[in-house]
Amino acid sequence: MILTPGDKALWFPEVKLSGSALRAAIARSQMTAESSKGANRPLELQGHVEVKQLHITAQSCYLSRIPIAELPEPKIEARCGGHKDGFGRLYPISAWQVVPVDGYDLDYGTGRLQLAGGLAIATEIRATYTAGFDFAEDTPQTRNIKAAVAAILVYQTLEA
Repeated sequence: MILTPGDKALWFPEVKLSGSALRAAIARSQMTAESSKGANRPLELQGHVEVKQLHITAQSCYLSRIPIAELPEPKIEARCGGHKDGFGRLYPISAWQVVPVDGYDLDYGTGRLQLAGGLAIATEIRATYTAGFDFAEDTPQTRNIKAAVAAILVYQTLEA
């Protein structure tokens, strides 16, 4: 959870709820923050597996969830095939091959993944990684997100 009932005194002291009603209101405000009306993605640390098409000449793509956690280390696999050569012949799809850590460059903040030169041309990657924010850490980003979720909570619990 982004916020917990223990955060009440600091982040949302004006909310009068307690117990299970408070936990439910916190969960609802987090769902709103992560919905299409907010970030449109999970904000807490979560594991992801995604298959992405690589730009054939640049050998790069952007992973969809950011920021990417450095630990556990992401697992990147690549394969080739499924595209046509200059004569219109379709290349067969190869098996997934694990890309060694020195075989790719990953920007943990933007999610840009670039395969290193010298590797065989790949057309797809499968990335297994953890992304999101660790709300146990006190950083400017986590404080801003907590403040936003607290504001949503206060708004949603206003008495009419």
